[in-house]
Amino acid sequence: MEITRLPRPTDPAGPDFAPFELDARLWDEVLAETAGDADLGQSALRRWAECDPNPHTSTHWFGASVDSRLVGVATLDLPQQDNRRIAYVSVAVEHDSRGRGIGGALLEAALETAQADGRTNFQAWTWETRRDPAEGGLSARDGDGVIDPASPRAGFLLAHGFRLAQVETMSRLMLPDRNRLLGMLGDAADAAGDDYELVSWVGATPPGHLDDVARLMEAMSTDVPTGEAELEAEAYDAARVRLADARLDLAGATQIVTAARHRRTGALVGFTRLIHDPARPEVGDQWDTLVVGPHRGHGLGLWMKCRNLIELSDARPAARRVVTGNASENAHMLAINTRLGFVPVAASGWFERREPTDGAQ
Repeated sequence: MEITRLPRPTDPAGPDFAPFELDARLWDEVLAETAGDADLGQSALRRWAECDPNPHTSTHWFGASVDSRLVGVATLDLPQQDNRRIAYVSVAVEHDSRGRGIGGALLEAALETAQADGRTNFQAWTWETRRDPAEGGLSARDGDGVIDPASPRAGFLLAHGFRLAQVETMSRLMLPDRNRLLGMLGDAADAAGDDYELVSWVGATPPGHLDDVARLMEAMSTDVPTGEAELEAEAYDAARVRLADARLDLAGATQIVTAARHRRTGALVGFTRLIHDPARPEVGDQWDTLVVGPHRGHGLGLWMKCRNLIELSDARPAARRVVTGNASENAHMLAINTRLGFVPVAASGWFERREPTDGAQ
């Protein structure tokens, strides 16, 4: 077995692109085992675009080869402008090559690089089969989410000193017919009242909304539940929003956004966005949804989501399903999703490993 650092290819059509394809395939296989399909997955091109060099995150790739054949990969993301103690790590190994220490060697290589950069907090996510809380299992401090501690993915992280910080509920929506969505949209608009209006766009954030979206993204980094994981606010500005938009464009993916605007001030006070990847034409990936504190309680979340589902159908007619994840303790957003018709299909474990720092007990 040989562990090597892998270069990021400048051209996804080149031979160095193989690790991205392997990583995407391996995680799709895990999703097929846990969720029944790969709707929650991410294409190789998306993975490549996400680690496009930028001032906010440094990404490193590692490969494990046996007899000159690549059998596993690890990724390491190191935030550069905030969360400087944290490193995000992912490890995937071919099924037939597991149980031979390959995953552990990949993890060790990634963590050594993170430690050399001064990181003391390591975080990772897993896909897990959904369990009924009544079945018991491994649970986090908050929420009712439960996963099997003996699953290959959870077991691997637990054996390497990680602990469970949060369980996410992963859900799927079969897109309702347009008449039902329009009916829900009208009801939500009536509940919201006359103080707000919705604005939508497809693709890059319009210049006039960049500052507001940056403010909403920064709030998103602290307002969503994070369980027991250590996470600090992410600093956003218009330039960072443009860079994120550019990475989506590099992947050939499109964001579909609906925001709530306060009529009196003209400020955007909430937003929701879906990502559509042509590699998975039938699937919309529901990302952020947020309403800032002073404007909650008016049903803006449901209103925005209804409108954005209609925007998805109009912009990408091939879309048939939408997938999303929510912290199991986020009862409000889960209730909105249930009302829309989302059904839980899997779980995700957020794991964390902390190392002592100077002065720590």
